[in-house]
Amino acid sequence: MQSRIKAIQKESLDLEEPEEEEKPFSFFFPDCGQLGQPVIKVDNVTFAYPNKSPLFRNVDLAIDQSSRIGIHIITIIIITNTHYEILTALVGPNGAGKSTLLNLLQGKLRSTDGVVIVNPQLRIGVFTQYHMDSFDLKLSPLQNMMNRWPLAPEAELRSHLGRYEINGNDALKPMKFSSGGQKSRTAFACLTYTKPHILLMDEPSNHLDMRTIEALIQALKQFSGGLLIISHDQHFITSVCNEIWRVEDQKITKFDGSFEDYKQVVVKALTKKQVR
Repeated sequence: MQSRIKAIQKESLDLEEPEEEEKPFSFFFPDCGQLGQPVIKVDNVTFAYPNKSPLFRNVDLAIDQSSRIGIHIITIIIITNTHYEILTALVGPNGAGKSTLLNLLQGKLRSTDGVVIVNPQLRIGVFTQYHMDSFDLKLSPLQNMMNRWPLAPEAELRSHLGRYEINGNDALKPMKFSSGGQKSRTAFACLTYTKPHILLMDEPSNHLDMRTIEALIQALKQFSGGLLIISHDQHFITSVCNEIWRVEDQKITKFDGSFEDYKQVVVKALTKKQVR
């Protein structure tokens, strides 16, 4: 009985001991060097899919390595006939052409009219909300990277994965057994391996916890290249970006004002529409 009492007391003490806090993760974005101008220039571009109306017309925009551009997705819930609650950062409704714009910048699509001028030495890194579709989950993170860069030394790829805390068995086991965070970190390792000058990121904070999102924000603030980010996450966009592009009404334009200014524009427009 005395032994049992001591065991119970010991268990109670163990439960009261504070858990060791998990070490925060730090993202690594290598220095990409500097390119001459222009890096990417969109010159009087119009784009339409076959037998469809143009998604946008006569677009003139530029991206360089100092760019910090946010394209937000609008999410609004109508509470009553006169009141609206804005839930997220809000530029460009779904289907307005944001994904098409990313494909044009990557050269995956050709404009119907006008031209997209890209520096021939430019390296672009792309992170999409469907990044897991590009991995063979039966293979390990290391094997996936070796398939993408077959000439790269294995030790170099291992070292790069290690910067994203994909070490030891985590780098060698099939990705179907990896956690969501490990899969996302593997995707970021692939994103940064070629030292891209420009990052195109579609919903990069999905599947990341708050501490990891904050680590990503801090890393992107220090990144030496340019950014174009599409996100629902208002905090993420306002923390990283200093420029807002609007994608609507067959136009892509820079919004002249802050994020708070744009929210007021959206509310006024919707209220006016509701009154009518």
